[in-house]
Amino acid sequence: MVDKNTLSIIKSAILVYAFSEGGSLLRKDELKYVGEYVNYNAVSDRTIVDNEGIIKATSWARVDRIKILRLLARNVDIINHINVKSYNFSIKELKYVLKAYPQVIYKIGIKFEDLTKEDAYTLFLLGREDFLDKILITNYNFNFLELFEIIKAYNFEDRIINLIDFEDLKENQIVKIMKVTGDRYIDKINLDRLSAIRWIDVLRSNPKLISYCDLNIFKESDILYLVEMILIFDEPILYEVLKRRNYYKELSKLGWEKLLIHNADEFIEDCNFKKLNEQSWRKILQFHPHLIAYKH
Repeated sequence: MVDKNTLSIIKSAILVYAFSEGGSLLRKDELKYVGEYVNYNAVSDRTIVDNEGIIKATSWARVDRIKILRLLARNVDIINHINVKSYNFSIKELKYVLKAYPQVIYKIGIKFEDLTKEDAYTLFLLGREDFLDKILITNYNFNFLELFEIIKAYNFEDRIINLIDFEDLKENQIVKIMKVTGDRYIDKINLDRLSAIRWIDVLRSNPKLISYCDLNIFKESDILYLVEMILIFDEPILYEVLKRRNYYKELSKLGWEKLLIHNADEFIEDCNFKKLNEQSWRKILQFHPHLIAYKH
């Protein structure tokens, strides 16, 4: 004899199976009936959101609020089948739903003027222009890091970026701004804060900014950074800066590999061949087979 607990499990499994199969097993009225008893936590999210018939047959009042949040994040049209205001979802709970479907904010009865700092920050990070219009950012005491994240969310838009004190920018933040905005804020940025490696990062993304770079920083920097600059720009002035240094001794195996591959004619006579190993030569000869004569 099957005990009650086992019978209950079997019954629940049959209901889940029948409901999950949707219209292939049951008529609409039958599916609706099963929806009043099925354990929705045992029905996969995908099964519900991908089947309009199941969505209509679902008894939404019996669905766990956390599951509803997951379902909304997958299919925003579900909002038309529930009384979303009755759940009193917080902005924090709706974070991932809003990330996929920001328009949901207008259906939950939120008063933008009453937002907490945390809620305003969450919405600002979505980078929507309408939120920027409805939420007065100056009403909130965001710290510098929070404000910078908001600035990135809005792709360094003028009315946001002008809220920061450029003197407080760290090196990596200056790089992010310059890579996106070019020279738009160049007069506000303290370029002396940028190291050689940071300049390379900027110039790889925005080579036009080379005119703002003080090449003197490469006289004392790691010589490999100077090599990287030559690979990017191939300018005679960079060759001069390199040759004024004791690059015969300073350059590593990697540095000589890069230079010879880039411009063998310019550097072959000065090359410190002692630095090169078999692996180095294999790489170099792939680009310049004629240099085999220099391999000892």
